[in-house]
This record gives sequence, C-alpha cells and structure tokens, in this order.
Amino acid sequence: MRRLKIAIVDGFCPRPYEGQTWEHEAMGGTELTAARVAEALAADHDLVVLQHCRQQVACSAAGVCYEPGGDWRKLAGTRNSDVVIIINSLKLLALWRKHAPAQTRLILWRHNFMGATHKYAAKLLADTNAQMICVSHSHRHHTLATLGIAEGSASSARIGVIYNPVVTDQRGQRLTVQTGVDSNQLLFASSPHKGLEQVLDNFMKLRQRIPQLSLLVCNPGYLERPLPIYDGVRYTGKLRPAQVHAQMRRSLCLFNAQSTFAETFGLVFAESHSMGTPVVAQRGLGAVDEVVGDEHGQVLNVNDVQAVYELIARWRDGQRPQLSKNPAFDLDAVKTQWLKLLCSIVVDSETQQSNIGIVPKAMA
Repeated sequence: MRRLKIAIVDGFCPRPYEGQTWEHEAMGGTELTAARVAEALAADHDLVVLQHCRQQVACSAAGVCYEPGGDWRKLAGTRNSDVVIIINSLKLLALWRKHAPAQTRLILWRHNFMGATHKYAAKLLADTNAQMICVSHSHRHHTLATLGIAEGSASSARIGVIYNPVVTDQRGQRLTVQTGVDSNQLLFASSPHKGLEQVLDNFMKLRQRIPQLSLLVCNPGYLERPLPIYDGVRYTGKLRPAQVHAQMRRSLCLFNAQSTFAETFGLVFAESHSMGTPVVAQRGLGAVDEVVGDEHGQVLNVNDVQAVYELIARWRDGQRPQLSKNPAFDLDAVKTQWLKLLCSIVVDSETQQSNIGIVPKAMA
C-alpha cells in the first residue's frame, strides 16, 4: 500500500495538543486518542493534525505535524490530502466534501453520540461518500438506531468500529491488594459533568457504612466548575495520564457510581482494568457492559446502596478481582484496524465499491 497523506481535523479540542502532550499535561480522552492514533500511523503514512485553537506548527519526533486550523474552507481546498479524518463534526464533513478535490476520501470519526438533530447524517455520509467510525459496538448500535439505519443495509456498511487505544506502563500486568493498593481509597477519574454529583451522593451513602473510605477525584481539567466539599473527598485537580494511572494502581476501585452520563467507549474504564483495578459502573449505560464486562460484579445498579456496599466490602476483604487490559484495546491492535480501514478506502477509491470492515467484537 502506498504512503498516504492523511489529515486529522479537530474542530472541538479545548486546547492545542501535540504528540507528547500526555507526558506533561492532563488530556481529555478524545484528544489523547487522536494523538495516540496519529503518532502510531505516522510510521506508515504522512500525518497532519489540524486544530481550530492552535496558533503555531509543531512536529513530533514520529513526524506528525500539528498545525493551525480555523479557516476550514481554505484548508479543505488547498490541503490536497488523500484521506481526511474529521473528528465529530458533520458540518466540517459537508464543508470538506464541497471544497476538497473530488478524489479526497473522507472519514467521520465520532467520539460522541448522535442525537435527534443528526437525522440527516445517513444521507450526508452517502452524499459525501464518507465512512464513519464509532469507538465501540454499543456506540455503533446506538448510531444505527438513532439514524434509523437497518443493520445489513448499504448505509450500515458505511459505519464501522475501531476502539480507542489504551496505553499505560503496565503492559497488562496483574495487580492485587497485596501490591500496595489502598483498600480504603476509591477513585473517580472523569470530568465533573460526567455524573460526579451522583457519584458523590452514592459515595457518602457508602461511607456511612464504611467510614474509613475516601474518594479521590481527578479530571482532565477542560471543564472548570465549583466542587462541593464532603468529608472523605479529596480533589486533585488536573493530573497527567501517568499520574492518573498511578492513582488507579493504588485505589481499591474506579468508583463510577452514576447512571446519568453514558460513555461511547469509556477510556478510564479500560485504563483501570489495564492497571489491574476493578470498576464500579452502571449496568447497561453506554459502553459499560462492552468495555467493563459483567465479571466480578463490577456492573450493577449503582443506586442500589446495599449491592454497592456488599461489592466494596468483598473487595476490601481480600476478594478483589485480578484484571488486565483487553488485548483488543492495545495500541498495535487499534493501529492494525486503522491500517485495514485505510487500505479498504484505497481499494474503494480504485473500484468505487464500499468496503469498510468492522472490528470483531472484543471479549469483555
């Protein structure tokens, strides 16, 4: 396969990021994933990441260039990329098709859910001859249902799945309570808008039964808001991914006891398992069942105070499960899926036939 010129278009990132930003700054999951994938693909293709909020060009050691966006119409008409991967934006997808050379192939990389205002998306994908990538099978199923697309139809063939990569320093190593885990520390590691209020309420109910417990709250820092003060709750502020992973290793569990915010993938869940740390999460919410799985009671009704108490009590009593990273989330596996997708697009460009592959469903 020839070396392609690929542009990733990010019109929503809260601040600029580069190839190694995760080493010294907190990052949101979408931005972290975009950078990880770009850096990985740079060994095989020429990558540029266009960001709406960037002012200066920066190039990574892997050869990825992170460049200013903003004047999207001009960029669409002058970049002359073989493939353009647009993060989330249907508007930018339509703009790129209108102004880019006809041979430019387009991919819509969705990291959030489709809603009622996106009913035109299926027609737009067909009109732009674009593929769409979801980040989990549950995300894809939700997308098909929302857009009214039947499985097996030509429209559904345009919508595929590639997981977000999980990159930590543990390499899937299994950890147990005996290796330095604090059996009294629970961790919430998401932005406050992702159900933190409910998590705090459920934690305080749990702490009434187990007063020794503490809850550590850290977040990527892209949404600042006043945080309530509770006994046993400590806010760390923004932490780098490596710092979050260190807290995951140390904590009894990732305590995501909320039932209101659904994740399309849930990178922190997958990272927690990679650290050997179990997760408390709401059954049936977003991609929880797919990414966390139903083993060891991790997935339950988080508002059932007794059930949550019994689960935490078992884990504190030496029955904490041993977990490791799902190999489907490994960076090499994710890169392979992206390379297959890019290859299929080249074939499609030559044969004018739709040929997008779907990642086999991973074992939870």
